[in-house]
Formats: sequence, structure tokens, C-alpha cells
Amino acid sequence: MMNEKPPISFREDLRQHWRTEALGPILSKHFRAWWWKLPPDPWSEEVEAQIQDDEAMVVCHHCLEAFELAPDFCPKCGTAIGPYNNVKPFEYIFSMGEMFRNGIGPNPNLSLLTRVGYILAALLQYGLFAPLYFFRMIRNRRRRR
Repeated sequence: MMNEKPPISFREDLRQHWRTEALGPILSKHFRAWWWKLPPDPWSEEVEAQIQDDEAMVVCHHCLEAFELAPDFCPKCGTAIGPYNNVKPFEYIFSMGEMFRNGIGPNPNLSLLTRVGYILAALLQYGLFAPLYFFRMIRNRRRRR
């Protein structure tokens, strides 16, 4: 194996090369290194094995009701939970409806990015009814304050 130098930090690299190199390649190199880092695994191998187990129970993400086999909709709360709901044309309508109801519901958690996403989705999905949706979304946000 070749003796490789340990990676140096951005600050050290900038100090060494700020007079001899352009800033663009230095920034580009460190940005690529930062961008392609893999995020840490959120759970251990034991938890992953339990999730992938054939006898694991399917759980509704809205009410946490457990099921033997995943139905298309939760019988308790009506949430679309089937594994292919966003692919099937009929069930897709209900999945989109649930997403939009969450945006104008009584307690929406709307960050700036989420609001932009709802605006773009409403314009793309329901161009004709988008102004009505925006009105309800803004009205419910004001009520919450």
C-alpha cells in the first residue's frame, strides 16, 4: 500500500493554497467531499433484522394500529397504508388527498420548504382549484397563531 497523507481540513487547505490556487477548485473539492459523505445508519443491525423479518407486523403510520397483512387503507383511521398505494391509480387519489388534507388541517406543521412543496403540488395537481387550497392553507395558519 502506498503511504497516503491524511485528509486535511478545508481551513488548512485554504491556508496552504490561497495565494497559489484559485478559490474555485478548493471549494469544489471540499464541497464534493462533503456532498458524497454517506449519512450514518439510523439504527443497528439488530433493528434492521427485526424490520426485515417475515413475521414483522405492519403498522399504520398515522394511528400505529398493527396488522397481519397490509390492507390498502387502515380500518381504524382510514389512512392510505398499502405498499403500492402511490402506484395504483385509484389509491393514488386517496394518498394525494391525505397529503393535501394534512396541509390544511387544524394543526399543520408547515415550514417554509413544506409550504413551497404544497404550493407546487397544488399548482401541478389541481391548477383550477389551487387558489381555493391556498386560501384555506393561509386561513388555517392564521388561526393557529
